[in-house]
Amino acid sequence: MRHLVFSIPIFTAFLILSVIFIANIYWIFGKKASKVVLFFTIFVSLFIILAAFFRLYYASFALLAISLTLVWLAFLPIIFIRLLNKISAYKFEKILRFTLLFLILAIYSYSWFNAHSPQVIRYQIAIDKPLQNNTKILVASDLHLGNQVGKKMLKKLLNIIDKEEPDLILMPGDIINDRAEIYQKRNYQEEFSQIFAREGVFLSLGNHEFYGNIKNNIEVLNKTDKTLLIDEGKLTNSGDFLIIGRDDWSNKKRLTVEKLLEKYNLQNKIVIILDHQPREVEKIANFPVDIVVAGHTHKGQIFPANLIVRKIYGNYYYGYTKIKNTHSFTTSGFGFWGSPFRTASRSEVFLIELQGKH
Repeated sequence: MRHLVFSIPIFTAFLILSVIFIANIYWIFGKKASKVVLFFTIFVSLFIILAAFFRLYYASFALLAISLTLVWLAFLPIIFIRLLNKISAYKFEKILRFTLLFLILAIYSYSWFNAHSPQVIRYQIAIDKPLQNNTKILVASDLHLGNQVGKKMLKKLLNIIDKEEPDLILMPGDIINDRAEIYQKRNYQEEFSQIFAREGVFLSLGNHEFYGNIKNNIEVLNKTDKTLLIDEGKLTNSGDFLIIGRDDWSNKKRLTVEKLLEKYNLQNKIVIILDHQPREVEKIANFPVDIVVAGHTHKGQIFPANLIVRKIYGNYYYGYTKIKNTHSFTTSGFGFWGSPFRTASRSEVFLIELQGKH
């Protein structure tokens, strides 16, 4: 019932936006959409909605997400140009029609670029603990490997790793997008296996691993030759770092931070927690944890979702925050979810340059 209540306004908005979009595409080319065209638009939109709601096929939700994104991104320029056309008493209608087309295509191009052109965001922090050498930590969250994010994006990640040469790589969740079958079928392991850092590559689970077949997703991640941590910790190769991966917040029975930490000797260790959803940063800061890395929020991905996630997660919705002695990092993620567009954020990795006591 809760899922249905949440879905109804989205489905209604999609229907309305689809009709507005088609009517204005006809207007751009100096025509008026007939009732037949508008009814057909409603019919196709309803089919997309029902297919997504009942998951009639694997990509049905993605089709809805992409369609909704396209009509939403076109909506604001449509309103702006139509209002401008009215204010100008329709004197420049032909120019404004082609201006609208240009604006829509420009927004689509900008959003596609943001989603497919990852950037490196750099931070420098110091920790008052022994560290043999300054360490470069690369954080790549939310790969969402599946139908839309695959080998091309993995190769871009590998290019960044080759260029930056991080000492430690952390991947806090949503590595698999719901189901690992696509990962296996398309052999993403070929590229994923090349991800390497001298201190190790550590993974944790996210909510999207839970949305699919969680058992199979865990099995696939365990076969990646990386270290998957589920409510457990492991030392890095040098022994300087204790990496703890929390089970995702989706598992209501996951261990508390206190229960996790009491299992390990923390003396003279730099403690890093991977926690996919940045819901408990302030709780974590009450314990001797030096760094916590998260993802999940995508920094909203598409406006106005960025305003919503900021309201939900507060200061921890994106970027760097220090609370007490804990350094908190939330990345917008390397991949994308739902539709292959970003307006509120850009695909990225964090590169944290860490200095300790020599």
